[in-house]
Amino acid sequence: MSAQPTRPARTIMIKICVENNEVNFEPVTPGLIQAMQQEDEKHSKQLEDDQSKARANTEKRNNNQRVLAGERINAKGYVKDPDDHHVGIHLSFDLPDQVMWFSDQPINFWVDIARDPELIYLFNEPDPDKDIEIGKNEGLDNPFGVQFPLTSRQGAPVLSGALVKSPEASKQQYYKYTVRVEGIVKPLDPHIAGHFGP
Repeated sequence: MSAQPTRPARTIMIKICVENNEVNFEPVTPGLIQAMQQEDEKHSKQLEDDQSKARANTEKRNNNQRVLAGERINAKGYVKDPDDHHVGIHLSFDLPDQVMWFSDQPINFWVDIARDPELIYLFNEPDPDKDIEIGKNEGLDNPFGVQFPLTSRQGAPVLSGALVKSPEASKQQYYKYTVRVEGIVKPLDPHIAGHFGP
């Protein structure tokens, strides 16, 4: 049973901008960076354990050993995350937290959502002859109650809606959003994690 929330729901505002032909972002919600840093620290041990298990299971699978349902694994093509660290976004399954993406530049952008390829939760024992692949925006790859991709014209705000309270979303827990800006080749792809409680 999850703990009762002890804070109001929050909208996490993320400003998207283009600088030197690259997509960048800046959290602008008051106190957000500090709150998310605290959440990073609070959940860092679990994240490190899950990352370690996913690496070990991927190695096992590469050596034709059995990996069971309920474990984590890397998706096909995952190598490693970039070295540039950025604060993750932590949302509660118990509160209608949501993310708002916007820009004060006249840019068109799209926001996609998908399971984090480093931390795929296996709901079933995988077929040893099939690659572990992810999609985006639909089914297991969308933990939100709205349809993705989100489309922003001229920087207008777009909202994720709240996380859905489903066993699949809570077990997967780790997601990545990708912001694609018209005319820019490389997208932006920070993390989103869902948690029960505040």
